[in-house]
Amino acid sequence: MKHIAFHKVYWPSGRFAVMPVITVDEKGFYQSYCILTGEMPAVIWNGGIGLLLPPDVVPQPSDCIAALLRKANPDIGPDALRLWRADGLSADADIFTPVVRWYPVF
Repeated sequence: MKHIAFHKVYWPSGRFAVMPVITVDEKGFYQSYCILTGEMPAVIWNGGIGLLLPPDVVPQPSDCIAALLRKANPDIGPDALRLWRADGLSADADIFTPVVRWYPVF
């Protein structure tokens, strides 16, 4: 299991959490989250924006968060979600800003 912290993470439903620590298994699938309230052991700080997506939705360069959320099924179970990091997108950017690169986090 890995614990990764971001400024903000979006779920396929469009909801988001501020300062979450996302736990993923060894294959990169979402397990749980909690809110970062202080120093936590074994947490990797990624910062920026993260996005949880089903495996059939793979972000491409210049995809914005809003476009990816439209492609994702909001009813998919949380254990089938993979975590992606938006490279170069500031934490206060809106969801319509194109992202330069997306990286899988696992």
